[in-house]
Amino acid sequence: MNKNDSNKTLLIFDFDRTIIEEDSDMEIVNVCKDDEMRNDLNNKMKELSDDWIQYMTYVYKELAKKYTIEDIKNYLERNIHLTKQFEDVFTYIRENKEMYEVILLSGANAFNINFLLQRFHIEDIFDDIITNPARENKENILDLGRYHTHECSNCDICMCKGKIIKEILSSNIHYKNIIFICDGSNDFCLGKELKEH
Repeated sequence: MNKNDSNKTLLIFDFDRTIIEEDSDMEIVNVCKDDEMRNDLNNKMKELSDDWIQYMTYVYKELAKKYTIEDIKNYLERNIHLTKQFEDVFTYIRENKEMYEVILLSGANAFNINFLLQRFHIEDIFDDIITNPARENKENILDLGRYHTHECSNCDICMCKGKIIKEILSSNIHYKNIIFICDGSNDFCLGKELKEH
């Protein structure tokens, strides 16, 4: 075995509709119970459909007029569910961690993900979390950022998972196997890169 080869399997997990049953960003929108505000958020979604992070930044800013970050956390805690059987999957990984390197790769954001990983007591499973940054500003509103820039026309402007997996695959580590667990169209580029690899 070469010094840069690894006997580990790399597991890459998507987050929304994979680890959790719901789409965490869409559940954030559902925090709003005001019809006028909800209509505005829905209209803004159509306007900003090509820039999801800009849209979610707008959502958090609007929600802050009536809801606190604690309100949002409480809503997520009540309405987000770990996908069935994933508790067993994570128990197995935890018991056999020496066999795996585990990455969470998501186009959601660090606020949703970190809160929910802690909520389900699975934050220790992941060696790395790759997602869009989020921080609470002085006005107690969440500011979101883009993970990186890219030129892929198939992906949302904030993240191309294909570009990320290329960077991982070009590192000095050669994994025994790579397994990607995902759900949707924004995972296509990563899957394509793995197929070519």
